[in-house]
Amino acid sequence: MHPSDREPIRKLSRGITLLFYSLEIYAFSFLCLLIFPFLLRQLVIIPPLAILLAFILSVMGKIYCLGCPNRVPGKVMIQVAVVLEAISIGLAAYTFYQFWSSLTTFVLPNPRLVNLLMTVSQLAGNGALIALIIFLKGTADFQRSRPLADQASTLLLIVLFLLAAPILLLMLSPLALLISLLSLVMILVAVILLSQLLLGLKESLLLSLV
Repeated sequence: MHPSDREPIRKLSRGITLLFYSLEIYAFSFLCLLIFPFLLRQLVIIPPLAILLAFILSVMGKIYCLGCPNRVPGKVMIQVAVVLEAISIGLAAYTFYQFWSSLTTFVLPNPRLVNLLMTVSQLAGNGALIALIIFLKGTADFQRSRPLADQASTLLLIVLFLLAAPILLLMLSPLALLISLLSLVMILVAVILLSQLLLGLKESLLLSLV
């Protein structure tokens, strides 16, 4: 490892670690909502706070990853991911503000504009996720870890399938139940794969610093 890469790799390691913790908190929060809904009636504030914490960690993780070594293949993709996520968050926040303002003005926002903003926000968020996975694959290639790079490639294919699932539901409506069940399974597989990928990259980066 080149001495000049040491600090960028340390930043990248922190970013990957924050992304890993973010994913685990997201997964735990949604699992609690599914398995312990009655218990959470008494602790209704906890899941939203946990999801907010996971979101903040995710944003911080991507920002730390911006400091990765220039030699990381696809470094530009983490820059793209941050920009797209900023657009997604900004549009979603503006839409929320429009609805919040309507409570005092009693004038509902233009539904076409709201639909357009939310669609663009969702597309930007989806693009940010794809760019992040491509960046993680580049990080695995930088660490010369073929298994992790293969995991990232598999994860990317699964995510693309999940993003295309709504279109498949429209085109293949007789198979809607099968596609829906397959999508649920793929979501679980994607979460497990992403968790393993982030953990593997975290350990690999820490070892390279020793």
